[in-house]
Amino acid sequence: MRKICSIDLDDILDYYPACWVDFINRETGLNFKNKAEAIKALSPEGYHSWKDRYRKSEFKANLPIRESALDLVECLRGRGYFIVVVTSRPFENYPQLADVTAKWLAKNNIPYDMLVGKSDLLSGKLLYFDFHVDDEMEDANLIAKVVHSAFLFDTQSSAEPKQHSIIKNKGS
Repeated sequence: MRKICSIDLDDILDYYPACWVDFINRETGLNFKNKAEAIKALSPEGYHSWKDRYRKSEFKANLPIRESALDLVECLRGRGYFIVVVTSRPFENYPQLADVTAKWLAKNNIPYDMLVGKSDLLSGKLLYFDFHVDDEMEDANLIAKVVHSAFLFDTQSSAEPKQHSIIKNKGS
């Protein structure tokens, strides 16, 4: 049987949400330290308007790759894994994002076999996975129900996993 893993894109392969905050700061001339600060300071309409601009821009095409990301995917590829990159990026509302994302993966020499939306993974429509790698506790708990095993690189939360099949590791 083929070995298959899925890896969340944002904050595993790149530095989201820091890159999103960088975009807001660059475009507005403000100096938010984090996403929560930006959400609090901008009106809900303003925040969503900036998020829309971010998604339509080419900013994501030039995001820096997380230093350990290439090591992770090359290690998995070397061990014979079929690699599925999973993202919450709203491809259905921003069709150009799929192309921008695929080009970003290629530009950064990230080997992968499939790029899918996280909703497809959560729905169980996709094939069997040996494990999933994510940075969000809520998503890791949901995905562990479908995939049965998840590695959580948690850079933002001290919450504990709800699923016993989640292995929590402080990400870098």
